[in-house]
Formats: sequence, structure tokens, C-alpha cells
Amino acid sequence: MTEIQDYLGFGIEAGTTKKGFHTSAFAHVDSPDGSTVTFTEWADPAYRSLAGVPSTRVEFPPWLLSRAIARARAAIALDELQNVDKQRFDYHPEQPSSKADDEIQMTILTALRRIKRLDPQHFGHVPLDAAGICLLREIRKDEFDYNLRRLQDRGWVEAWGMGWDDNNNNVRFTELGLQSLDQLERTQDATGAAQSDAEPAVNSSAEYFVAHEFSAEQIDDLRAAIDSALSGSGLTSYYADTELRQGHIFKDKILHKIRVSRFGIYEISNPSKPNVFLELGAGLALGKPCIIICRKGTQVPADLQGLDRVEYQSYRDLTGQLAEKLQPYLQ
Repeated sequence: MTEIQDYLGFGIEAGTTKKGFHTSAFAHVDSPDGSTVTFTEWADPAYRSLAGVPSTRVEFPPWLLSRAIARARAAIALDELQNVDKQRFDYHPEQPSSKADDEIQMTILTALRRIKRLDPQHFGHVPLDAAGICLLREIRKDEFDYNLRRLQDRGWVEAWGMGWDDNNNNVRFTELGLQSLDQLERTQDATGAAQSDAEPAVNSSAEYFVAHEFSAEQIDDLRAAIDSALSGSGLTSYYADTELRQGHIFKDKILHKIRVSRFGIYEISNPSKPNVFLELGAGLALGKPCIIICRKGTQVPADLQGLDRVEYQSYRDLTGQLAEKLQPYLQ
């Protein structure tokens, strides 16, 4: 079984080989400069009983082949061919660990920029191989899809229709996205050097920080409830996923925002989301006003039980309580 194709000017020859009971897939990538890069894909046949892995011997080789080709396309789009030279990739059923939203979004934008550079004539019609990028960078597919939607919501990219299959979209930059990425790449603030030396004094900022788990319900309903509570205050909410910045997501972005915001609101209903507790701890350590909120009945960690908090039964209830609770910080 052999497949030959062209992707962005790179020739890909991929196929499968069988040795005993074991099947592997390979991908040879021919660069325009004449060099060839080879890497292989392998999976233990015992995994055929798991969800997401073909269960029959007939379907198993094409599945491996599709992974090899997808990974090759991603290596081309992310300019990482030399990093995968002659490496063997073994399938593991465990989900990759979660990645920071900024990291995933920068990966998507980097791939789009290179696709545009390699084939400007067909840009927007060469599918972004999401499956391959997730394989190569060990990104969870649901997190990739979420961050692609965030870039669309921000107006940086447009996505329409399907590419080769339902894992790949035709995606292109908008003019705003190109301008924003250019500005982002010019900004060298990974160490905080580009941050303003004149940070707002405590309680003088017109911005407040909000931390919560990134579920669809909280992104839509919780944020609307908080915004309603502060309607007419002249303050602006800050959520970490609404800004893309280079550098470490916590040290170079979140910590700075906690420091310069007038106050912080921390939703701790889900104890399995440690990021919120990390951000709350930073706010307390910096001496910032911290408003803790949680659903009524939440098992609050012992170290936090002595701190004042807002317990709410509904988002309407939360809006009313917050509007009253935050009055001292609106002066």
C-alpha cells in the first residue's frame, strides 16, 4: 500500500510495511532542495480493541498510513521536518496533557503563516491538517478545535468547509489576523522587558481580572453574569483567553494582569481545575482584593474556608450578590 502526493511543494511518498504480525507506516518527504526526510508510525495490534483504533486487520494499515501522512503534512507546515527525521512514533492510547491556550493558538498561527509563505496562490484552499498538528505537537483535538474557534471569534482567521476529512478545515488569515500576528511577533516581552514601567497603582486600574474553568457554560453564562453585575461601572473585564501574548502564559501574562488589575474574581466551584487556585494564590500573595465565588454547596478547601466568599444558586443570584459586594471597589 503506497500513496504519493504533493503538499506545499513537498513530495510525500507514504506506505505500509508488514513484519510478522506487526504493521508500520512510513512517510518519505522530498524537500524542494533535494533532501529526503523519513519517519515511521507504529501501533501495537493489541490496541485494536480500543475506541478510536480500527478493530479489523483490513482497516488497521490505512489508519496507520493516514497518521503518517498527517504527521508529515504537519511537519512541513510547522517547519519541523528535521526534528522528525527517521524517528519512530509509537501510538499510545493516553490523551496528551493539556496545553496552554496561547501555545496552541500560536501553533495554529505559525502553521498558517508558513502555508501562506509556501503556497500563496492557493492560500485558504490548502487544508490545515489539524489531525497531524495534534499528533506532532501532542495537542488534544478538542483543545485544538476550541482554540481555532477562539481565533475565529477574535476575527483573526476564517474557516469554512472541510478539507480531506472532518478533521481538517480550510483556514486562512483575515487582514486583522495578519496585522495582529505581525505585531505580536515584533513584541519582545517574553521576559517582561516590554511591559510598561509605570504600572497602575492599586485600585486605579480600569480593568478587573477574572479566573474560572474554561467550560462552555462558564465562558458564556458566568461571564455574562459578572459583566451584568459591573454594567455601567466603566471597568473592563480581563480573561486570559482573550489575549494572545508570547512568553510563559502564567509568569508573563496572567501574573502581570493580576498585579495591575483593580481586583480579581475567582470562581472555585471545580476543585479539579488547579489553575484557578494558583491564580487566586497569586492574587492573595500580591495583596490584591480577591473576590471568591462558588456555587452553593461547593466543598471549599480547608485553607480557603476562612476567607469571605460569594456562594450563589444561579447566575442571576450571582449578578445580584456581586453588584453589592463590589461596590467598595468601584469608587
